[in-house]
Amino acid sequence: KVLDNAEVIGTNSYWNKKILKEFGYNSEVIYPGCHPVEKLNFKREKIVLTVSTWDSGRKPEIYAEMAKRINGKVILAGHWAREDYKKEFISKYGRYVTVTGDLSEAELSLLYSKASVFVRFGFNERGPGGGVIEAFGYGVPVIVNEGLGSKELIKNGENGYVVKTLDEAVDRINEILDNPYKFSNYAWETGKALSWENHAKNLSNILKKFEY
Repeated sequence: KVLDNAEVIGTNSYWNKKILKEFGYNSEVIYPGCHPVEKLNFKREKIVLTVSTWDSGRKPEIYAEMAKRINGKVILAGHWAREDYKKEFISKYGRYVTVTGDLSEAELSLLYSKASVFVRFGFNERGPGGGVIEAFGYGVPVIVNEGLGSKELIKNGENGYVVKTLDEAVDRINEILDNPYKFSNYAWETGKALSWENHAKNLSNILKKFEY
């Protein structure tokens, strides 16, 4: 009923906009925002960071497979939906990846500032993934697959890569780890364009279209 009576629906990706259009709904894309840092950190570590709310559907074992083949350290940060699944995952893959569990904003900010690349695989996740946008705000290049809505934000070879396979992801990760600052400025520019301030302006412009 809410959707049927809405003049416009705000959605977080063009992928979702396409789905809504198929059902006859008018929508406008407005990406979530971030707080871009004021200054880039050029003392990065060989950290490959991924952030999410983890469950079996997000297939965290993929990152363990990546970790076996890259020239850096993979860190899985964020909340786990089930503590028993988290323990099971660590028992199987803890020698390959670091699992942080819940983090404070300050702890997460420190990880973003240290990371050389952010990786996130999605499986028909049409939203952009908040971690992707946050990573851009720290000037961290991003690698995603085609199953995540944030593929719309990636310009290949400029602020990151959209990959099709695990093998391709490994190659791109190692490429960035060999030259971790190559994409930093463009990634940061992407983050600044996605600031919460710009989000608010975009939302205001959408609302103005429907003022009476």
